[in-house]
Amino acid sequence: MMLAISSTQPAAIRESILQTVMGLQALVPEIILLAGFLLVLFLDLLPFPRLRRALSGFTFVLFLACLVWQTMQVMGQVSLVKGYLFQNMVWQDGLALAGGVFFSASALLSMLVLWTRSNLAAERNPTASEFYAVLLAVVLGLNLLLRSANLLMLFLSLELVSVGSYLLVFLWRNSARKTEAGLKYILYGMFASGLMLYGISFLYGLSGTLQFLEPGFWQALSTKPPLILTVAWGLVVAGLLFKLAGFPFQFWAPDVYEAAPTGVVAFFSTAPKLAAALVLLRVLQPQAKMLLTVNPSLLVLLQFITGLTLVLGTFTAIWQKNVKRLMAYSSVAHAGFLLMLLISGQPEAGGNVLFYATALLFGNMGFFLVIRVLEKAVGSVEMEDWSGVGRQYPWLGVVAAVFLLSLIGLPPTVGFMAKLLLFTQLWQAYEVTGNVVWMVLLLAGLLLTVVSLFYYVRVLFFLFFKRNESTQKLVFPVAGYVFLPLLCVPVLLFFFKADWLQRAIEHVLSL
Repeated sequence: MMLAISSTQPAAIRESILQTVMGLQALVPEIILLAGFLLVLFLDLLPFPRLRRALSGFTFVLFLACLVWQTMQVMGQVSLVKGYLFQNMVWQDGLALAGGVFFSASALLSMLVLWTRSNLAAERNPTASEFYAVLLAVVLGLNLLLRSANLLMLFLSLELVSVGSYLLVFLWRNSARKTEAGLKYILYGMFASGLMLYGISFLYGLSGTLQFLEPGFWQALSTKPPLILTVAWGLVVAGLLFKLAGFPFQFWAPDVYEAAPTGVVAFFSTAPKLAAALVLLRVLQPQAKMLLTVNPSLLVLLQFITGLTLVLGTFTAIWQKNVKRLMAYSSVAHAGFLLMLLISGQPEAGGNVLFYATALLFGNMGFFLVIRVLEKAVGSVEMEDWSGVGRQYPWLGVVAAVFLLSLIGLPPTVGFMAKLLLFTQLWQAYEVTGNVVWMVLLLAGLLLTVVSLFYYVRVLFFLFFKRNESTQKLVFPVAGYVFLPLLCVPVLLFFFKADWLQRAIEHVLSL
């Protein structure tokens, strides 16, 4: 017996080593991010101020390297290792690759927003190096979150993203307002994480496994009482709703958006939101369809959360005078639209979510760059202080209008195509199921899109039609002249060539 065991050990060891090597090959971007995180922290300890100032550029190069590698995988120049990795803890597929590309692009654009300033010396920060190290860790956590095949791995990845996000709020210059916003963010986040962990423990007890992508997990849950399942899944979804800024975990958003650096807010409004949406997509399709059929109360709960997220985000934004707070509630409303796509259960939901998120990426990043430019030039993000700037500087007013039209969902912008896909999918869900709730959500989405027109156009009203008493000439950073027109290009291009973006998304998802 001892001889038999010893003879099988080398084969088992070789198999384990082979699986580890394959796993490392599949996670090259994550290895780059981890190595970069450790290296930035180490270099920051060295007594070389010039080296520390170069760490932001080094971080940008690391994100760019990740994006290049992921693009090569999309184009087939680098093979994509698919399936389970690392003892079934990680799942690699086209959806995970698409998310990785989005996270890298979001980090690069947010760094460009953060760097856009007219006075570099005034923005130097003793904690800047730690800030960039944490940003690397957050993107690493987002990549692992989307690749998680185990509920424990999912929770740990989400906590890496959450703790890193708390630090991003605090590290870039401190103030009393930022401290208050950061504490609210931490308290809401801890509460949401506790609820999620409690829900995971319920699911493990009910199913006997943490492998939530396995059919056996869903089969075991399908025999359990619907009430307990609704409670358990409601607790798990709470942690993801916090990242989405969905009801009832949206209260942190306005304070954090107002107090945090604009580049950080731009990142929060895109990358974590898509990560949470795609994790929900993994949970809701395709195995969960069986569970939703057995337990319709869970679907009703998600529909209720979606409706309240949309209503609260849209109507609360109307009363805002601070542009960053307005964008916070706008982000809540967009979370509601993403939830609409996720819960409709249509086969094209994955591609439509990525299309909507891409439109949101360019629209949000572009307008946050406008906010950053005006914040540095005017010294304020209050609408009143922006009066007449668009009429005085038409180029800035026009690009701001392009990004706001995209966020509303009006032509000729990619946002219009994203809303068109959204409403088409809801109509298909109504035709397939006959459930009147889908028609109610469709009509609510159309109505609230019209309502959102008011608070977005209000910004343009101040830019173009309000008189400006000041005769002072504004000085804009050079980056604003360069990057704002560049970000307008995809916003306009993917309206006229939406099929290009759709084909690219379909290709990635098919990998």
